[in-house]
Amino acid sequence: GDLRANYTYSKAPGEGPTRKYGIAKGLLYLEFDFVPDKALFYIDQELSTAATTREFFMLYRGGSSDTYAKVGRFFLPSGLRLQDDTAFIRANTRFNYGVTDTGFEVGAEPGPFSFSVALTNGATDDRKKISSYGYGMWRHGMIGASTSSEHDSPTNVRKVHNIFGGLHFGRFTWLTEVDDIVDSSSPDMQQAALFELN
Repeated sequence: GDLRANYTYSKAPGEGPTRKYGIAKGLLYLEFDFVPDKALFYIDQELSTAATTREFFMLYRGGSSDTYAKVGRFFLPSGLRLQDDTAFIRANTRFNYGVTDTGFEVGAEPGPFSFSVALTNGATDDRKKISSYGYGMWRHGMIGASTSSEHDSPTNVRKVHNIFGGLHFGRFTWLTEVDDIVDSSSPDMQQAALFELN
């Protein structure tokens, strides 16, 4: 689970103190391996604001455990998975922790590489969204790319393409992602980027 709560105390001159309690985040994660190393059931439940199920899926691993298939509701594969949903690369692309979709995903994780393709409902159930994702990871870095295509309406197609990567040396980590957002309802292509040094 993940529970983040806060308590605020303030006092202005000549006034009584004010106290405020709040829950910033309350998440419950459950995983049940009903066939060890083969099949599992997973749920990610938001409890703090509105009781919302973020992820709810079944996953089956292939014979070598390098491949998998899952069906249900889940976060779509795309770019860097940042906690900050307000970052341009998460808010403008619509790939963040506030957006999940229902469908199925298949993937493979051979050695230091990971690949996946998801077919989901998209904005409307009669028009599907396809998302694909791949990256390679090594001791001091990673590099990857992802793409998605969705029909928002009968006449509008929205596509998001990105490249992302990171380097890690000693106490420093550098992350970057560059996104191209093509929306047929707008003549201009949008771009969003992240350059972060920790």
